[in-house]
Amino acid sequence: MAIASGINRNFQIYRGNSKSFRLVFTLGGQPVDLSGDTIMFTMKRSVEDANADAVIHKTITLPDNADSVAGTCFLPIESTETGAVPPGLYLYDLIWKTNSDPPVITTFMTGRVQMLPSVNNISET
Repeated sequence: MAIASGINRNFQIYRGNSKSFRLVFTLGGQPVDLSGDTIMFTMKRSVEDANADAVIHKTITLPDNADSVAGTCFLPIESTETGAVPPGLYLYDLIWKTNSDPPVITTFMTGRVQMLPSVNNISET
């Protein structure tokens, strides 16, 4: 994905399953060095919900490694996180915060998550 704000993508996930986002940041066709930057994922029932009431909220500081230098990062959503979320429709956003002074904060992706019920409650086994 090139750096842009306002990208809207919807997805589905089964409760208790894992999902990983592979994000690629480019500017003018060139990779953006993400070393030390932060990616935040927040999933809520409503935009009015406080961050403390989010059903999933993750903040990842990106390491100084080859992936980050190449503009690539991974954002895993663990099965233990989705297993705690009741089936339903939720809103999410992904935010990129640079480690510059002052930091640049960009909401680059938003959308809806359909948390689907799982027939096999794997989180119970």
